[in-house]
Amino acid sequence: GSVFNLPITHIHWPLIDARMGRITLEIIEPHKFHLRNLKKKMKINPHATVVPFIVMVDLVECATIEEFDVRKHDQYNYFVIGGSHLAKERRQLVREHPTTFFFKYAECKIYVGLTTKEAKLLAWDHHNGNHYR
Repeated sequence: GSVFNLPITHIHWPLIDARMGRITLEIIEPHKFHLRNLKKKMKINPHATVVPFIVMVDLVECATIEEFDVRKHDQYNYFVIGGSHLAKERRQLVREHPTTFFFKYAECKIYVGLTTKEAKLLAWDHHNGNHYR
């Protein structure tokens, strides 16, 4: 699929499931060491990120592919499915370095209207492809 540059401020984390006490689409818990390491690597080389985030358009804004307007891709809000660890650290870097353009945007593959099961399968595929096992 196509890859789009999206503002990091439009990329959010899915809601927390009160029964599970964790994010509904989270498949692995982020480890603090891993997060610090990602942030350190991005500071050294902001252009090193090569794997696009996997995001889903907020269903409230756009529930089907037919409703999606590609010309407005940078105006929707998205939930991160794959790349949540990196997105979390990139948001922190934007706060620390507000003038660094590269931290403000993320390359993303956009999905619309996924079920929770479909989103989790994409998340697993993203993480397994990046050796998070």
